[in-house]
Amino acid sequence: MPAPHGVLESLVTAPDDVVRERAWVDFLAQHSDVLLRVARSMGGGHDAIMDRYAFVLDALRCDNYRRLRAYLPEGRGAFTTWLAVVARRLCMDEHRHRYGRAQSDAREAEAERATRRQ
Repeated sequence: MPAPHGVLESLVTAPDDVVRERAWVDFLAQHSDVLLRVARSMGGGHDAIMDRYAFVLDALRCDNYRRLRAYLPEGRGAFTTWLAVVARRLCMDEHRHRYGRAQSDAREAEAERATRRQ
């Protein structure tokens, strides 16, 4: 299997759709475990986890892999650390999209959010 940066480079520099799709499959083979781990860390049942995972995948593919193109390998952290942070932020976006942002910390507002989640 190619090195992490090799898979990423293949994905973002692919000359056509066929090569790009193959690179995406390779990327997922190498990094799905990180993305699923982050989706699971947010809690919920299997359906909620898979909804978050699908949201993350869609967001990573959006605008010709814009988020993945933003990665700079010169940084100190590993690519998987960067990817986990991006995935966590996307999971939070999915949660906000589904349930909205917390408007208040009051007990009444918390009870209302819990009711919406059910």
